[in-house]
Amino acid sequence: MCNWLKGRDPRLGYSVRAEVRAELRKMHLAHAGQRNTRQADLLDRKMEAFNDAFNALVANPLNRDGTPVLSNTDREAICAVVILMCAPSRINEPLCMSIDDHLAIDDYAVTTAGKYDVLHDVHKLLLMKGSKGAQWSAKPVLQFMIDALDYCLDIVREQGKRSRMLVEWYQQNPTTLYLPPDLEHLRGQVISRRRMAQIVYLNSNTRITGGAPQNYFDELKDRSFKGSNPDLLKPCGTKTNMPITDLLTWADVEGFLLKKVHKAMATCRKVTTLSQYEGDLSKMLFLFDRDDVPFQPQSFSYKLIRLRIKQSKADKTRANCSPTLFQKLNITMPVDGKIQAAELESHDARRWLTTQALIHGENLSNVLINKWANRLSLTQLKHYDKRFPEFKAAQAAMPEAPELTELTDFSNGLAAVEKLEDQYGLTTAIVTAHDAGIAMTSMDAVTQAIENRPVAKSSRGIIIIYPQRFGVCFHQHHETPCRNYSNSLSESCITCNEGVFTKGHIPTNDETRKIADQLFGSILRHLENLALTHNRCIADDPATLGEHMLTLVERGLDRVTMVQLATHLIDNFHELNRLIKDRQLANRLHQAFVAREVVSRLDDQGVASGALIKYHNPTQHAAPLLEVALDAHGGREKVALDERELLAKHQQFAPKALGLTDQRHLIAPNNDEGED
Repeated sequence: MCNWLKGRDPRLGYSVRAEVRAELRKMHLAHAGQRNTRQADLLDRKMEAFNDAFNALVANPLNRDGTPVLSNTDREAICAVVILMCAPSRINEPLCMSIDDHLAIDDYAVTTAGKYDVLHDVHKLLLMKGSKGAQWSAKPVLQFMIDALDYCLDIVREQGKRSRMLVEWYQQNPTTLYLPPDLEHLRGQVISRRRMAQIVYLNSNTRITGGAPQNYFDELKDRSFKGSNPDLLKPCGTKTNMPITDLLTWADVEGFLLKKVHKAMATCRKVTTLSQYEGDLSKMLFLFDRDDVPFQPQSFSYKLIRLRIKQSKADKTRANCSPTLFQKLNITMPVDGKIQAAELESHDARRWLTTQALIHGENLSNVLINKWANRLSLTQLKHYDKRFPEFKAAQAAMPEAPELTELTDFSNGLAAVEKLEDQYGLTTAIVTAHDAGIAMTSMDAVTQAIENRPVAKSSRGIIIIYPQRFGVCFHQHHETPCRNYSNSLSESCITCNEGVFTKGHIPTNDETRKIADQLFGSILRHLENLALTHNRCIADDPATLGEHMLTLVERGLDRVTMVQLATHLIDNFHELNRLIKDRQLANRLHQAFVAREVVSRLDDQGVASGALIKYHNPTQHAAPLLEVALDAHGGREKVALDERELLAKHQQFAPKALGLTDQRHLIAPNNDEGED
C-alpha cells in the first residue's frame, strides 16, 4: 500500500507457460547430463591419480637432499582417503573413529586355495559414526582393501604415538605437567628461556629458543624476574655471555602450560565444524604428532586433509601454504582438455565407490550398498550416481543367456574361416536347416583343392597336408571344415591337437618364436593391468586366483617379480587352469605354455633338424563345439565313465574282436607300377 501511494505499480503476476517450462526442462536435463558425464570421467582420473599417490606412500620417494618427498601430514592425508576407499563415508566418519573401531570376524566358509587361505579367513568391519544424525554402524570393508587398510592404520597409529602418550598421562595426572625423563630435573626449578624451549619441544638438546617458547615467555613477562642464568653454556657448547637473565617460577610455567594442554585436548575432539569425537580421547584414531608444539597433544582435522589434496585460489595466496601432495609428486590429470596438477575432494571416494557398487550390482548387493550408505532407499543415492545414461539403459536391458554368450567367439570367427578356405581354393556354401547354418562343399571343389595340396598316401588313402602359420595341419579340411577358430586364428592353431611343428623350417619356426614372445608380453601386461587398475575398475568381486595374483604382484611392483609370476603361472598352467576365473588369461597361459615348450625344443641341440614336434591334447581339435557339448554333460571323463557303466550293464553292446580273416581277394589290382 505504501509503494502504491508513492506512485509505484503493484507487483505483476507471472506464470511460465507449459511450453516454456517443458523447453526449460529439456535444457536443464541436457546440461545436467553433460555435467554428470564430465564429472564421471573426471572422477575416474582423480581415482587414478590417488592410486599413484598411494603407490608413492608405499615407495616413499626421496628428494635430492635425502629427505622424504611426502611429509607426515601428506602421509596422514593419504591414509585418511584410503580408509574412505574401504567403505564409502563422509570425512567426519573416519576422523571420529577410535583405534578399536575396526574388527575382524572369522569367515563362515574356508576356501581351498592352498597356502593362500589366509586371504580368505577374515572379513573386516569398520565401526563409523554416520553423518546427519545417523547412528554408529559397522560397514563391511572391501575384501581386496584389507591389506591397504591395515597398512594405513599402522601408519596413523605410529604418527600419533606421542600425542596418545600425552593424553594418557594427562588423563591420569591432570594437574601435573609432563616432562620426559631427561628433563625431569627441571621440575620445581626456575625456568629460563632456554629451559622453556626444552619443555615445549620435549627435547633437552634443542637449540631453538624462538617461536612458541618465546611467545609463551613473553605472555608471562609480567611475572618474570632477574636472576642468575642457570644455563652457563650455550647450546653450541660455548660459555654464555649473559650471567643475569629473565626467569620464571616453576609454578607459573606449569600452570600456564597446563592451560594450553587442556585447551589442546578439547580441540582434539573437534574434527569438523559440526562433528566432534566422542569417547576416550586416548583411543582416538587420528591423534597426530605435530612439530610446532610437541608438548601438546594434537589431532588430524578435516582442514589439514583438504589442504593436502586440493587447494582453492584463496588457499594458494597464503604465504605459508605448502604445495599439495599431488604437486609434490608431480601427478597430473586432464581437465577440459588441459593438463593440470591432480586434485581430490574428500567426498570423491564416496561418489566413486557408490557408482562402482551400482555398476557391479550383481557382485555387491543392494543390502551391502545400503549398509555402506546407511540409507533406507537406494533412491537417496542419486547424487552419488555417476553412471552414464547409456550404461543405465544397458543395465536395465534383458540379460543375454550364458549359453549364447559362451559361443560368441565361435560365431565371430565364421567369416575369417570362410576367407581362409577361399584362399586355398575350397569353396563352400551356407544352407539353412531349421535355422541352423551348415557349411557345405562339393566333390569338384574337393578335387580341385587336392590338386593344390601336398598329398601323402596311407593305406591306399590320401592325407592332405594343410599348411598353417606355425607348421602343418593334419586335419582333413575338405572332409569336415575346421571350426577351431576364435578372434585370433593363429592362437587357436598353437594349441590344436592336429597341428605339427617342423624343426628346421625357418619361416614357421620364426613365427613360433615371435608368437611365444608376444604371448609372454601379453601376460605381463595383463598382470601389470591387474596390479595397477584392479582397484579402480571393479567393486568387490573376489575371484580366487585373481586375488592371489593381485596380492603377489602388489608385494613388489617391479618387473622381475611380474616376470617370475608369469613364468610360474605358465609352468603350472594345467594345475591352475580350473582355478582361473578370467578365461582370457587362462587361454593366454595355455597358448604361452605350448609356444614356450615348442620353442625350447626348437632351440634344443639334441633335437635333429626335420623332427616333428606335436602338442597332444585331445580336447583341442577342429570341432570345439563338441567339447562344449561334452562339458555340458560333465566333460570327457564323465562321458567315458557313463559309457563304461553302460557297457557293464549291457554287455551285448561291448566291442568284440572278430579275429583275422584272409580278404586279399577284395584288393583291386594296382597299376601304379606301370605308370611312368
